[in-house]
Amino acid sequence: MKKRLVSILLAVAMCMGLAVPAVAVEPQEDVWLVQVDGEMVEVRSYDKDGIPYISVDGQEFYLVGNEIFCDEEKMATIGGDSSSGIMPLTGWLHQENCPYGTRYEYNKHIESADKIHDIKFEQAISLYGAKALLAAVTLACKLMTPNLYDIFAKDFFDDIQKALKNTTAFGDATALYAKERVFAHDTLGSIYRMNIFILYKDKALTSPVESNAVHTYYSVWA
Repeated sequence: MKKRLVSILLAVAMCMGLAVPAVAVEPQEDVWLVQVDGEMVEVRSYDKDGIPYISVDGQEFYLVGNEIFCDEEKMATIGGDSSSGIMPLTGWLHQENCPYGTRYEYNKHIESADKIHDIKFEQAISLYGAKALLAAVTLACKLMTPNLYDIFAKDFFDDIQKALKNTTAFGDATALYAKERVFAHDTLGSIYRMNIFILYKDKALTSPVESNAVHTYYSVWA
């Protein structure tokens, strides 16, 4: 009995000796400066407990499911196609720069790969400041293109702020519409693709915002 008790105590002691104390891991974040409404503001992109956040000058915006919140109040809801036109298949390599030739060589429209998204706000878009609108649309891109956002978050934000710099131009509108158009290379076929996001003010997609091309990226099947 004594030998058995000693064996148990030794086993417990060995397990305790092998135990490694838990170490808190700080969440990774991207930080950059961007000019909004004529002033330089700090933008942070990070996750907390699996929830994506965008912080603009210290004000936090976050995405839960398909809803965007600011200071715990719902700001907008994202609808339509929630996946990218470039499907998350093993073998696709996504990049910011044109992988072959120039962007003018990608003219074969792949209509079957196009996607349409909508962002419906809780109040008129013109009532939101440019910073809040930029954060919301950038988070919407997180849902629309989950495989690409982590790579291109800063570029998304920079391109979007050029398109949405005048929020008063939206008047009483309460929704934005985003179309993702996919083009194949003229001679190399659909293994080389260019995707373009375009923001529109209307559901019929006839009235684009000030800057048509919100964001462009390329994908290559490797």
